[in-house]
Amino acid sequence: MDGDLVMDPQERSLLESLDSLLQSDAERAGIRPIVEQVRQKLAQDRTATMAWAPIPLSLYGRPLPESIRSSWVFILRANSATGAERHPNSRQRMMSYEGRGDLQTGGEGQWQSNPLVSDAGAALERRWISIPPNVWHQAVTPEQDWVVVSFHTVPPEDLIEERPHTADVSRTQQRRYLARSAEGDAPDLHIRIATAADLPAIVDIYNQSIPAGWSTADTQPTSVADRVEWFRKFDPARRPIWVAEVDGRVVATVYLSSFYGGRPAYDATAEVSIYIATAYHRHGIGRRLKQWVIDQCPRLGVTTLLSMHFDHNDATRRINESLGFQQMGHLTEIAVVQGQKRGLVIWALRIPPKTDRVLTGADDDRDRVVGL
Repeated sequence: MDGDLVMDPQERSLLESLDSLLQSDAERAGIRPIVEQVRQKLAQDRTATMAWAPIPLSLYGRPLPESIRSSWVFILRANSATGAERHPNSRQRMMSYEGRGDLQTGGEGQWQSNPLVSDAGAALERRWISIPPNVWHQAVTPEQDWVVVSFHTVPPEDLIEERPHTADVSRTQQRRYLARSAEGDAPDLHIRIATAADLPAIVDIYNQSIPAGWSTADTQPTSVADRVEWFRKFDPARRPIWVAEVDGRVVATVYLSSFYGGRPAYDATAEVSIYIATAYHRHGIGRRLKQWVIDQCPRLGVTTLLSMHFDHNDATRRINESLGFQQMGHLTEIAVVQGQKRGLVIWALRIPPKTDRVLTGADDDRDRVVGL
């Protein structure tokens, strides 16, 4: 093993704590949907040698070491090498999660082999590698795709990949794994009214949110059969349920629910709920979908839009603040989520009623491509 990669006692202790997390059945259940979505991404692009998605840190049921700022699933294509890369701003700690491969370090002409396996009984050094910033590395994968889980010391949106320049070997080129929405790389969303054929995808996305424990009070996965009657109650004219697609795949669902059991006095008040496939978190989709719903409220007769979330869900809080919602209440410690007492924050947005005008085809936003 490269001298820079030797584990000192402190580094070994940190890797052992991460290893313990990833051996947990609960964490593996939460990571599984992300692995499957990354696998689909890789299958769709036959020219790519790898695909990836961030793992929300909230998915992990225990606190992570303070230095860990992001976690990722990568899948490396079988019978391929990713080519030389390095991370100038982050230390990478990587575990072989499924399959096997060789995470080589050093650079062109001086690659050193670091074969890794996924056997839980293997020594830590045979399953994990810790790569300091600016160390060149590449993954070489044998006959089967290789799934790895990585931890980095910068947030997902700040992680930089640096590679040799394709036209000038004396230079390098950099990119971020997750381009910020403001940089123009947010995916185009096709938003439409959901149909019964979408219910399996809707249920799958909802179930993905349960292990993280920050967007639903359900603690066990639900089934398509359990949701059939629930789905039938949505009304496209008053309380719709939409899905959002990226490249033809359903990646999110958003819907309106009547407030307080649908009692008539509250007809103009509705609650918005948004669930996004884990692999598409941190792409700005949540804010875009909530803005979409706000834009639909006048034609749906909604003048007060409610948004409720657990008080440890900072992402939803920031979205609500940015869209002009006002905090109306905070019910402290009314839920127990993964053994922790959590409160519920209630927000409201006042929306002017629809003006009297004739709706044209351009006004009917039930099926629209959104790329903000």
